[in-house]
Amino acid sequence: MVVRVLHLRSSAGFYGAERVIVTLMKRSPGDHIETTLACIENYISGDQSLLNRAQQAGLKALEIPCKSRMDFRTINHLVTVCKENQIDIIHSHDYKSHFYGLIASKFAGCKQVATLHGKTLGNVKNRVFELVENLLLHMVSHITVVSEPLFNSLSGSGLSKKLSQIANGVDDHSFNPDIKGFGKNYWGFDSSSFVFGTIGRMSEEKGHRLLIEAFSKLSVKNGKARLLLIGNGPLYEDLVELSQSLGLGSKVKFAGSRTEVERILNDMDCYVSPSHTEGMPMSILEAMATGLPIVATEVGSVGHLLRDDHGKLLQPGNIDELARQMQSVLDGINFMKEAGKKCRTRVEKEFSAGIQSREFANVYRSVLKNPESD
Repeated sequence: MVVRVLHLRSSAGFYGAERVIVTLMKRSPGDHIETTLACIENYISGDQSLLNRAQQAGLKALEIPCKSRMDFRTINHLVTVCKENQIDIIHSHDYKSHFYGLIASKFAGCKQVATLHGKTLGNVKNRVFELVENLLLHMVSHITVVSEPLFNSLSGSGLSKKLSQIANGVDDHSFNPDIKGFGKNYWGFDSSSFVFGTIGRMSEEKGHRLLIEAFSKLSVKNGKARLLLIGNGPLYEDLVELSQSLGLGSKVKFAGSRTEVERILNDMDCYVSPSHTEGMPMSILEAMATGLPIVATEVGSVGHLLRDDHGKLLQPGNIDELARQMQSVLDGINFMKEAGKKCRTRVEKEFSAGIQSREFANVYRSVLKNPESD
């Protein structure tokens, strides 16, 4: 039986959750899942990165008009898309899509699966969103989370009967050590440089400030050390100003949002994830699949990913410790390269896109068979 799934996302760029969706959609046909992507229009920024990347990958993708924070015409559009495509399940991926997806699923007569990819820092606005989200989750057919901390936070909320943990999966064919990079010179670095790098949205919870300050301490003693920052976001200008104020100059490259992440990772010598909060970050999984040494804060499922000395772990918020762990990579680079190879093997065995796709296929079919899943 073919199951028709509509992935629904309100997106502000092409980051971890977006890469999860595209990767999952690419692998779903092998599990007899027919997918469509509906991107809720970003009426503030107009960003269409997810829509464009999905279409470039040959996936069926469309935009749902949305002209305000609460646009009920969006629901009508969604219902029409569901009926025209005979959708069985709406799979929503964020606060906004959970809301629109829930209402549309009732009118269209289909089920809803909601995935939580992680949490942002708890400012007042985000706490309100999370409260609303928790109310919505009680009304969806099934919930999946990417990490054990997220699972534990929800299992005691009366949601355990319709809650599953499914790890993110990476396309280990596209992300591997044999992909040719652009070359360090492309980024303005000498070919003999040692490049630390990170990829992600430049927002407070991702910890870019700490990384720049830690790199500043590190670079005083290591003239070949360089830092490559891929991504954009609300803190971009502030971070550029911070780097300039620390006198880092050409040692740090702000490259903005980029495609071809597979090639970019192969221009790095070490991947750094300084986040304050995470679920199961795709960026780390992709770095693991590339065989890179990794330094990361132990948040969300990161400790599970890098267990057994597969990477350097530290607690979030400690600049000195981050600088020390980055230095330890330079001091023990041969050991860290071996750790990178182990990371590659772990991805192949535990975190491939194929495994993730099969687990979601099982969830979809279980939801459709269960008359009490609403």
